[in-house]
Amino acid sequence: MRAAIGWVILILLFCWAMGTQLPQQRRPMDGFRLTTLGEHGSLAPETMRKYVRDSNNSLSYGRLGLNSMTGSAEQFARDHPDLGLTARPGTAEFNQQWEAAATNNPFTLDQAERDWYEIHAIAPARQALSTFKDNISRDPQVLAYMADRFDQMSTKGVQRTLDAARSAKTPEEFIRAVSDNDRANIVNDFPNALKGGVANAEGLLRRIRLRETNGESESDASRVAEQPIPPSAARPQPGF
Repeated sequence: MRAAIGWVILILLFCWAMGTQLPQQRRPMDGFRLTTLGEHGSLAPETMRKYVRDSNNSLSYGRLGLNSMTGSAEQFARDHPDLGLTARPGTAEFNQQWEAAATNNPFTLDQAERDWYEIHAIAPARQALSTFKDNISRDPQVLAYMADRFDQMSTKGVQRTLDAARSAKTPEEFIRAVSDNDRANIVNDFPNALKGGVANAEGLLRRIRLRETNGESESDASRVAEQPIPPSAARPQPGF
């Protein structure tokens, strides 16, 4: 036993002397940050203030892509009257109100987005995974994967992908099966986005790959540290 401990100490000393580090296991990216990265390609603080053009000439707001046409932005505004989002989403007035909320109440908006994500992404993901074995349903990377999928696609094709992954025995097999199924159904799942030119197959495949690798497919430069936007931040420019 003492000999074994001695060898371990010698190996550690050797690694230190050679200037090397023992490999560290990467902590899985949680769903909220994974979705932010998928929506914007960045975790930079200014993503909270962004609004971008989406399908059918709609606009999507903030880190989660709350949409002016699907009703998610409108419901978000109703659920959080303290943010002052009283105009109709998709209008210039609402755009200004969103920028004002991000500038003047960044911590309130941050928590509101996280609460929304818990209800509309994490909770349905847990429910969808509840029929799978614990090693899959309780895996943090699987949960992040499905939460991001719910945020992007809601329930579209969800039963189809779950059926495709039914024989999976490990989290890796589950993620691969769902990803392969989604890749094969891009045209059916995103007809309006593809037809309207706001998305292309390459970008949609990148989002699937992002989920599949838990953010590893993005460059380190884009995965900057997340931090709240200070109240004193300068007024943002329009998001598109």
